Amino acid sequence: MQTFAPLQNNLAVAYWMQGRLDDAWSSLRRAEALGFKVNSSFRAELEKGDARIDGALPKSWRSATLDSRAG
Repeated sequence: MQTFAPLQNNLAVAYWMQGRLDDAWSSLRRAEALGFKVNSSFRAELEKGDARIDGALPKSWRSATLDSRAG
C-alpha cells in the first residue's frame, strides 16, 4: 500500500491546480496516512485556500512535490 502514497500526493496537487480544494485535502491526508512526506510549501499553499488554476507549479517546489515515478 505504501506505493500508492506518491500517487495520492500527485493527485492532491492535480486537484489543487483545478481548484478542487476539498479533494486535494482528502488526497493529501491519504498520502500522509500512507507515510508520504508532503512538501511543506505545497501544504502551506493548500492551507491558504488558494487554487493554482493556471496549471503552473511554483518552481521552488515543483520537483519535490510531484513524484517522478508516478508518471
